[in-house]
Amino acid sequence: MKILKFLLIIFHLLLIWSSSFAKKTASIKAYGLQVSLDVGSTSFGDYLYFTTYDGKTTYPLNDLNLISGELKALSSNPTTYVTDYLVNGYNGINEHGSVSISIPLKDSDRNGVPDWLQKNLSANENVTGFSDVHYLVPGAYSTNATLTGKFTRTAGDSDGSYALNYFLPGLGSATAKGIWYAGYYEGTIEYDNSTYTINATTIDSKGNAITATGSTTYSFSNSESLNLGQINLSLDGELIQLSINTMDRDGNTYSGFAEAVDGEPATSWADFTDWFIEVTDTNDEDLDGIPDLTDPTEKKDQSTRVDLDGWNWYKWPWVYNQSSKGWFYYYSNLVWSNNHQMWFSWDSANSNWVSQN
Repeated sequence: MKILKFLLIIFHLLLIWSSSFAKKTASIKAYGLQVSLDVGSTSFGDYLYFTTYDGKTTYPLNDLNLISGELKALSSNPTTYVTDYLVNGYNGINEHGSVSISIPLKDSDRNGVPDWLQKNLSANENVTGFSDVHYLVPGAYSTNATLTGKFTRTAGDSDGSYALNYFLPGLGSATAKGIWYAGYYEGTIEYDNSTYTINATTIDSKGNAITATGSTTYSFSNSESLNLGQINLSLDGELIQLSINTMDRDGNTYSGFAEAVDGEPATSWADFTDWFIEVTDTNDEDLDGIPDLTDPTEKKDQSTRVDLDGWNWYKWPWVYNQSSKGWFYYYSNLVWSNNHQMWFSWDSANSNWVSQN
């Protein structure tokens, strides 16, 4: 009988220990605020390559012909996207320059991210713009051009297609077609009262799953905002440092912008740096409408208290209390109440025995 009581005590202690360290799970999504353009084929039989815009007229950014494909928004005008390009013909690179594309701002869910950049939403965008030639190989024909075109993508797909129509004064017109990719990650975020772990996945242009994982601490000053801070994410052996701005709460979703030191470590320059993060937490233990992620004190507010003052009869470690008319088991700094079927610990700040569950 004594052995059975001892095992029950150990079991309840384990329950207390496990509940103290239990993690909860929320969902996380990350939307890239830039896209990747795959190689385009032109009506002249050439191939059109894209890389990160650097604002210069020198040879575009590359690492021994490794390019990024990045099309990014200008910070001064979020509806204008820019990229540098290279034209590869029969004899190698015969032209390079820059492209500027205007895309109307549509944000149907009002989350701060243009619809065409969100994987869960479709894209059917008419675009206008122009290209500037920075270099032509001797004997080649080209000029600065105006352009129109379209970016399309089916909701739920990360890849879509682009078609660009160039008008070159004095030379006629040309077309370029290819595939583009919206940046995204989706997965889970596990958290306790002070730390969190991200496990999120995306699919690359070859159809391979890529997973980003990392852990660090988080904080909040009130229930309306969340600070996930700075986190180092492991991405296929590469390390990406992500700084997440303060995220505001709307219902059970927290959202905010984030910046990576370098979102694509395969290149030697910083690219794919701008992101938008959404964390949705459906955990709400006290049912007050505030997710547990920024509402961690609910258990303490609902705690039960017992008064062990007055006359007691001892058969240590069991004690019978006349006031509550119940038996209590003392173990270390905890007390088990048979009446309540729960453990209590001493709260020195309020001079009370407070329930642990």
